[in-house]
Amino acid sequence: MKTTPSGRPDPGKSCGALLSGGAGEFGYLIEHCKRLERMSRLLLDRLPPSFAPHCRVAGIVRQTLVLHADSPAWASKLRYYCPRLPADLCQQPDFGQLNDIRIKVVPPEVVQTSRQPRQAPRRSLPPTAARLLREVAAATPNAPLREALLRLATREKTDS
Repeated sequence: MKTTPSGRPDPGKSCGALLSGGAGEFGYLIEHCKRLERMSRLLLDRLPPSFAPHCRVAGIVRQTLVLHADSPAWASKLRYYCPRLPADLCQQPDFGQLNDIRIKVVPPEVVQTSRQPRQAPRRSLPPTAARLLREVAAATPNAPLREALLRLATREKTDS
């Protein structure tokens, strides 16, 4: 643990000091996020308003603008506008010289409302399938396979 010259424990830096503008140790992250936000606004100003919730600038890699669309359909619509964009965006200081535009489909993250891991819905089997699984399990000499088949058979759909 670090100590101050007086021998007391060093309280460390506050989150605000670490993140403040360009001067903080992590300030470059804030500046990078602000730059991406500016670039996204400039891009969306050149697209129809309906694109706003579905497209965003991910960054620039070797003079290639990388865009994220939230579905294949929006990626396709975005590709339609791509031939017009580089020349127009190159006039903006954040974009520099663009040679290409690359579009990736990145679905929006699903926000979980609880801390419990999400479980797949339990699927049920028709009674005939469950009966068949029990019959196959009875004739199976491999014990682990037999137990797995019997576990599956317990998913028989019941009318309740």
